[in-house]
Amino acid sequence: MLPAMRYRLGIEYQGTRYHGWQGQQNARTVQGDLLRCARELFGVPVEIQGSGRTDAGVHAIGQVAHLETPKPLPEERIV
Repeated sequence: MLPAMRYRLGIEYQGTRYHGWQGQQNARTVQGDLLRCARELFGVPVEIQGSGRTDAGVHAIGQVAHLETPKPLPEERIV
């Protein structure tokens, strides 16, 4: 297995339509949307961990997370 690539993500969002950071099966979350987009971009399973969590409806500026994937991509493609 290839070593995982780790990317630092700087995130900001309006949390009005989110049920917080952490993924939930029956609710839209920031982590859930990021995972969905990253899986489409990389074409393989990824993991995303946040440096903290937000509650439902909370906005964020400068939140940090990291993404791990076995498939590297150029940073400009990820942005």
